[in-house]
Amino acid sequence: MLVYLLVLICSLVTLAVCGQEAVHYVAPEGDDDGPGTRDRPWRTIGSAAGRAAAGDVVCIRDGVYAEQVTVRNSGRDDAPITFMCAPGETVTVDGSAAGEGRGGGVFNVLSAGH
Repeated sequence: MLVYLLVLICSLVTLAVCGQEAVHYVAPEGDDDGPGTRDRPWRTIGSAAGRAAAGDVVCIRDGVYAEQVTVRNSGRDDAPITFMCAPGETVTVDGSAAGEGRGGGVFNVLSAGH
């Protein structure tokens, strides 16, 4: 049985907000029907991946996310889409429950770049 497990361990990172279109938030207790803000984060990274656009940052809060993420939107050379864990927090993306799916990875980028 193949198990896809990605662990992101974050150190304190200073995030420069200059030039970014938006900062979106994801947390295990969030709601994908919400606005994806710090106070009302989305629940899944996949929801953020489907909504993020060039220049956006997706800040993922501490927790375990059992999902396979597909990124369909593209950034630009001067405005990539950035996925990062919240400073000082640990994020685990466990794609084993999702099976092999598209591309067989935990993060899949389709027709997109940057």
